Amino acid sequence: MSTATFPVTNTATVSLDHYERMVECGAFDPPYNLPVELIRGKIVEKGTGAPAKFTLDHYEHMVAVGAFDPPYNIPVELLQGELVMTSPIGEPHSRAVIALTEWSYEVVDRKHFIVRVQVPIRIPFMQSEPEPDLVWVLRKAQSEKPPLAEEVHLLIEVAESSLAYDRDVKLSMYAQAGISEYWIVNLIDEQVEVYRSPSGGAYRERSVYHGDETVEPLALPGAALAPSRLFA
Repeated sequence: MSTATFPVTNTATVSLDHYERMVECGAFDPPYNLPVELIRGKIVEKGTGAPAKFTLDHYEHMVAVGAFDPPYNIPVELLQGELVMTSPIGEPHSRAVIALTEWSYEVVDRKHFIVRVQVPIRIPFMQSEPEPDLVWVLRKAQSEKPPLAEEVHLLIEVAESSLAYDRDVKLSMYAQAGISEYWIVNLIDEQVEVYRSPSGGAYRERSVYHGDETVEPLALPGAALAPSRLFA
């Protein structure tokens, strides 16, 4: 499947100690022995200085061998083959995620959906493993790998400092991956932005909800959520 590429501007920064820990734990061992080096805190390709590109399999190998374990558990995700820093989570963000989680558990059929909070989903053809704030995925037999995009029926990002990025890079990526419904909980304007009908790298439908207006996910009509619940 061909993909469009989107600009990634927040490439992860790692300390020298962290990079050396990656090397020691085998993050770059065969068959993932990329020619990389650390320059000014960035993992780059030797000889070009361009941000290093990782396959999804390589990234999952790095996670498995402990490349991001404490004390080096920096907030990163894989987008289009690049290690990207995620935004810090402040208290308004945390409160919104908690409210979304509580609402989800109130309304979903737990036999049908799993509610996943701030953990990965996989988009293999884009070499990406983002970590949305909340997703509803179909319940099925447990796998060793995170769920695929086609298993996601609702995906929500909570955005403040990341708002432009979530509206641009992540929106395009989720649309191209075929995520049927994408919500942005916009902490700045205290609104919920709802995107539906993905086509290529965009969504054909956009609607905005404020205050006590209620929004219902396509996956579960009748499961109403008022934005005011998220911004109290």
